[in-house]
Amino acid sequence: MIVGIGIDIVDNRRIRDLYQRYGDAFIKKILHENEMGNIKEGNIIERLSGTFATKEAVIKALSHIHDKDIMPSDIIVFHNEHGSPFVKLDSRREPIGEGLSIHISISHEVEYSVAMAVIERND
Repeated sequence: MIVGIGIDIVDNRRIRDLYQRYGDAFIKKILHENEMGNIKEGNIIERLSGTFATKEAVIKALSHIHDKDIMPSDIIVFHNEHGSPFVKLDSRREPIGEGLSIHISISHEVEYSVAMAVIERND
């Protein structure tokens, strides 16, 4: 059963400006330590924008079922061997996701990145 949905769109220019202004400090604020190595592969602005949109979409989806504050750095975005994205919660936040499956989709255009999250209860 679906128990939460979330969507977020990010202006890639905004992320580029923040990255140019704050550099690694900006990256550390939104990324989990397990994401640091992967983010600098390929188009860094596109990756940062897509990752940020994904985290915001997951936070929105989780807010339908949990009232705990979840930070972007609590959510880890991975890609499988085929390039498909998936997320996990930081081990400190795993109890929130217990019994849930989080499905995500990310898309990019020149100026925008968008992500959607669907939370399903595993009954």
